[in-house]
Amino acid sequence: MECRLLQSLCHRYRESLVCAVAWAQIEVGAACNAFRHSAATHMIENGADCRELQEYLGHADLSTTQVYLEVTQTQLKKTYAKTYPAAIAGKRLTKGEVASYLYHF
Repeated sequence: MECRLLQSLCHRYRESLVCAVAWAQIEVGAACNAFRHSAATHMIENGADCRELQEYLGHADLSTTQVYLEVTQTQLKKTYAKTYPAAIAGKRLTKGEVASYLYHF
């Protein structure tokens, strides 16, 4: 039920977006891909399941969807702030620490 509602909302949103893109005279192919990628990234960062994202994007194969599962720095900082004892105690994560962690990840 939730999936059908999501698809219906996305379809209506897509229609509105197509009108706005046409009005703004933006190249449609680039705008659609940027929108899909941004939406997928935001969904993953806010807790969407990989299978839900696969359904939303209409991918037949899960491996196509897994491109969106890379850890973003935003997500890494959120996880660090919620789970790491030093962060809970008030220590902030530096850019060097983020880069170091991503290098080893």
